[in-house]
Amino acid sequence: MRKDAFARRFGGALMLVSLVAALPVLVVRHRSEEGSRSVMLAVDLPAFRDFAAEQGYPLDRLLAQLKQAGVTAVAVPERSVPDLARNGAAAVFTGAEVLAELAATDRATPTLRRLAREGRLVASHTYVVPAPGTDAGDLHRALAARLGPERAVWHRPGPGEGGSGVIELDVSPADLEQYGAGWDPADFDLVHRAGLEAFPRPRPAPAATPALVRDVFADLDRLAPEARAVLFWGREVLGFRRDGRGADALAAVAEEVRRRGLLIGMIEHASQLGFAPQEGAEAVARAAGYPVARVYSMGQAEIEKFRPEVTVEKWLRSVQERNIRILYLRPFLGWQEPGRSVVETNLQYFSLLSRRLAGHGYPPGAPGRIAPFWTPWWQRGLVGLGAVGAGLYALALLWPLRASTAGLLAALGIGGALGLTRVAPVTGPQALALATAVVFPALGGLWVLARWGASARRDLGQAPEGGPAKPAAPVNLLREGAVAFVALFGFALLGGLLVAGLLGDVTYALEFRYFRGVKLAFAAPLALVALGYVLAGHTGRPGEIARSAAREIAGWSGAVVRWRHVALGLLAAVAAFWYIQRSGNFPLVPVPEWELALRSALERALVVRPRTKEFAIAYPALALAVVFVHRGLRAWALPFVLAAVTGAVSVVNSFSHLRTPLLVSLVRSVHGLWLGALAGAAAAGLAALVLRWVEGALGREGRP
Repeated sequence: MRKDAFARRFGGALMLVSLVAALPVLVVRHRSEEGSRSVMLAVDLPAFRDFAAEQGYPLDRLLAQLKQAGVTAVAVPERSVPDLARNGAAAVFTGAEVLAELAATDRATPTLRRLAREGRLVASHTYVVPAPGTDAGDLHRALAARLGPERAVWHRPGPGEGGSGVIELDVSPADLEQYGAGWDPADFDLVHRAGLEAFPRPRPAPAATPALVRDVFADLDRLAPEARAVLFWGREVLGFRRDGRGADALAAVAEEVRRRGLLIGMIEHASQLGFAPQEGAEAVARAAGYPVARVYSMGQAEIEKFRPEVTVEKWLRSVQERNIRILYLRPFLGWQEPGRSVVETNLQYFSLLSRRLAGHGYPPGAPGRIAPFWTPWWQRGLVGLGAVGAGLYALALLWPLRASTAGLLAALGIGGALGLTRVAPVTGPQALALATAVVFPALGGLWVLARWGASARRDLGQAPEGGPAKPAAPVNLLREGAVAFVALFGFALLGGLLVAGLLGDVTYALEFRYFRGVKLAFAAPLALVALGYVLAGHTGRPGEIARSAAREIAGWSGAVVRWRHVALGLLAAVAAFWYIQRSGNFPLVPVPEWELALRSALERALVVRPRTKEFAIAYPALALAVVFVHRGLRAWALPFVLAAVTGAVSVVNSFSHLRTPLLVSLVRSVHGLWLGALAGAAAAGLAALVLRWVEGALGREGRP
C-alpha cells in the first residue's frame, strides 16, 4: 500500500459523508423552488395613470387591456399628502408659501389669514386645506394616527370662516412624499372594474402604533379582500419608527401579514445582491416566518435605456435565474412599433412577456412563495467535512502523509468544522462555504497535475540526482482528455453542491444572507495550484520542504530574463486582472458587444446560458494541456491547467448564487461542460496539427 493511501481514502470518505449530508438539504431546497413557480405581473398605478393621461387614453380601458395581455395585478400605493393635492382632494402649501402669498395678495383662506394674524403660521410647516367633498375629520384622523397628534393639528374654521378649516403638519415636504394619508377607495374600484387584483403598497408612518397597523390592514380587508401580497413603500416599512419605539408596531405588522397569509414583496437591490434598503423589512419578514416574494423593479429611466424586447428578456431572466416572483412593471414611454400606437406597443410587449413566462413554466398569477426550510447546525457541520476531506486529499497528492499525521489533521478538521457551525451559526457555515469554494477547484487542478506527474522539480529539470524520473507521457489522448475533464468538473460540481448544502436555508434562498468572499474564491484556487506545482516532489518536514522550495525559487531569480519572459509576464498580469475584474454582477472590465450577442444567442437556444469562461476558455485550455502532455511537453501544462481551474471556480461560483434555482445552476454547468468539450476537441485537434508540423519542421532542419 502506498504511504499516502490512508490519507487519500480518508479524505475521500469525508467528502462522501459531506455529500450524503448535503443531499437532503438540496432535495428540500429544490422542492421548495419548484413549488413556487407562478409569477405576479403587477403594473404601477401612478405610472400608468400618467401614461394614459399623456396618451389621451382612458385609464379603465387601458387596465382592462393590460389584463387581456397577461397582467395580473395593479400596485396601489397608499395616498400621500402631495397625492391629495395632485388629485384635487386638498390644497397643500408650506407656511413660507402662505406668508409670501399674504404679503402680495389676500387670497388665502380665512382660517389661514386668521392664523397669520395671530402669528401662528410656521414657515417650515405644511398646511393642508381639504377640498369640498373631502371629509376633513377623516383626513385629520388618518394623518394624526400616522404622524402623531402633536404633528397633525386640525384648525377648525372659526365663526363665519366657512370651509373645513386647515390641517397643520409639522413635517418637511420631502417626508410628506413618503408618509401615508390613507387609502383612496376609488383606486381599488378602478382596479376591480378591470378584473385585476390589487397589490397594496402601505406607506411609512413615523408614529405608527399596533392600533394603526390593525386599522390599515382592516381597511385592506374591506377595499382589497383578494390581495395576496403587499409591498411596503419607501425607505421604511409600516411600523418602523425612527425614535426606536416601533417594536410593537412591527410585531403587529408581522402578525397581520401572517394571519392573512399575505406575502411581503421585497425589491431586489440594483446590484442584484440582497434587497433595496428598507428599515424594518427584515425584522417583519423574520417575525412573520419569511413569507417573502422577491420583486424585480426597473426604474423608468432604466426601462428607457433598452429596446422593449431586451427588457422582456431581462424580466424573464430575473424570474428564471434569481427567483423573482413579482415583476413590477412600468410603461415603455419612448418606443413605438411601426404601424402601432404607443399603447398598442406596450400591450404587445406585456403580452410577449406573459407568453414567454408561461412557455418557460412560470405561469402568471399569484406570486409563488419559497417555503421556509432550515438546516440544523450538526448537519451543516457534516457538510463542512467536505472541505476537510478535500484539503487532506490535496495534501496527500503533494506529499506522502503518514497515517498518524493524516489522522491528526482529519481530527482537527472534523472538530473545527463541527465546532464552527455550533458556536457561530451564521459566520461558521459561511467560512466553511468559502473554504469549500477554494479547495475543491484547487483539488481538481492538483489532481490533474499529479496524474501527469507535473511539478516544477521534474518539468524544469531540477530534480536531484537519483530523484524520481519524469513520468512517461499518456498514450491514449482521448482517454486522458476524458479523465481530465471528468476529474476537474467532478470536483468542481461536488464543491458547488456542498456550498449549496452549507448555506441551505430560506434566508440564503431569498438572499437576506449570501455567500461571502467571492474575490478570494476566484483567486485563491489558482494560487494554491501554482504553489502545489512548486512544492510537489519535495520531501521531508514542512520546514525542510519550504526551505528546499525557496532555494529553487531563488535559483530561478538568477536565470537570464529575455524579452519573451517579460512579454509572457505582462500577458499573465493582464489575464489575471481581466479574470478578477470580470467576476461579479457589475465587472469593471466591460463585456464586449460580440460576447453579449453570443450570450443572447445561447440563452435563446439553451434557455439556461452557460458561462463563457467555462466553455470558451477553461475547457479548451484543459484540452490543450492534455495535448501538450501527450506530446511530452509537460512543462507547458501549468499555465493551461491554471486557465482550466478558472472554469472549476466558475462552476462552484454558479452554486454560490443561492438565489438561483439549484436546477438552473446544474443545467448551466452541464451546458458549459459539453460545449467546452466540443470547443476543447477543436482546439486540441488544431494544436496537435500545429505541434506535429513544428516537430516535422525541426526534424527536417536537423537532418544532414
